[in-house]
Amino acid sequence: MLLQPTYRVRDGRPVVQLYGRAVPEVGRPGTPFLVEDDRERPYFFAAEDTADRLAGRSGVAIEPSPLRDLRGRALVQVSARIPAEVPPLRERLGPGASFEADVRFPIRYLIDRDIRAGVRVQGDGRRAGGLLRFRNPTVAAAVAEARFTRLSIDLETTPDASEIFSAALVGDGVDEVWLVSGRRVAGARCVPDEI
Repeated sequence: MLLQPTYRVRDGRPVVQLYGRAVPEVGRPGTPFLVEDDRERPYFFAAEDTADRLAGRSGVAIEPSPLRDLRGRALVQVSARIPAEVPPLRERLGPGASFEADVRFPIRYLIDRDIRAGVRVQGDGRRAGGLLRFRNPTVAAAVAEARFTRLSIDLETTPDASEIFSAALVGDGVDEVWLVSGRRVAGARCVPDEI
């Protein structure tokens, strides 16, 4: 079960970090694990006719892609050395010229492998610091069912957090969405205000 996807930059290379917990044996908690993979680079897509704006940029690779945007324009894949280089590249291309440049690096890693909550890890792991650690293993999507023993709360607010628009609660026997709305919304409990 995947719990937290994140990344770090180590020696100039991005390292995807997947924290999770192995499927437990009956009556025992699952082993916590950490997958680290330094073989991937951040990338996004750009309209082929705008890619010349990135030509000659250090550490940028531009490769053909079979994809097209909704207007039918050919897209190219733009890769950078580290995730922090993606926003300036996106800005250099200008509005409407980049695609999926806002997808966080570890999330892109998961999307490319069709991984959601369940992950299968194949490789040699070693125990260190309470974790079973894997370096550059093969990872793939897997079915995972977990019994939650914690409650996760997600709040949607104004930028300054002075007003709450919705609250989602998921956990041990709870799966609810509360929404400030004057009308009914399927799948949510609607209330007139946040009080």
